[in-house]
Amino acid sequence: MRSTGEVLGMDRELDMALYKGLLGAGMRIFTEGGVYVSLRDHDKTEEAAAWMKQYAQEGFAIYASAGTCRFLTDHGIPCTAVPFGAVSGMIGDEIQVMINVPQVTNKISTDMFPLRRQAIEKGLPVLTCMDTAGAYLAAVKLKKAGVIPEYRAIFGAYPENATAG
Repeated sequence: MRSTGEVLGMDRELDMALYKGLLGAGMRIFTEGGVYVSLRDHDKTEEAAAWMKQYAQEGFAIYASAGTCRFLTDHGIPCTAVPFGAVSGMIGDEIQVMINVPQVTNKISTDMFPLRRQAIEKGLPVLTCMDTAGAYLAAVKLKKAGVIPEYRAIFGAYPENATAG
């Protein structure tokens, strides 16, 4: 969502526009399974805790790095701490969604880079900022509710907003 804008999701409702954008980008929207989360200290906020609580309420199992798991359990969110070396073996089996907010993105020498790459190669969503994790959560809720996006052409999509030329 914050990268280069390859996909545009348009709708009158923000959550639906985000849902369309994620689908248009080819992202799989899982409605169950496990979420692995690893946050930098800066992103351990009340808002992040609220989103992760909603993931748990939607039925996702929450797995996390040790520090992030402490943060989540301090906020009453059930969580399983996963040793770093075990994450690779869980991707695609127990873990369907990865939320990893790294200090530095796309630096091959970081510990999490190979894990993010592995998840991407397996076709799993890898979310690298909490805003996108929130957008993904909105899409999960819409999909679980059975909402099917309605698509329109960009030109003339909303005629009441058009101006006479």
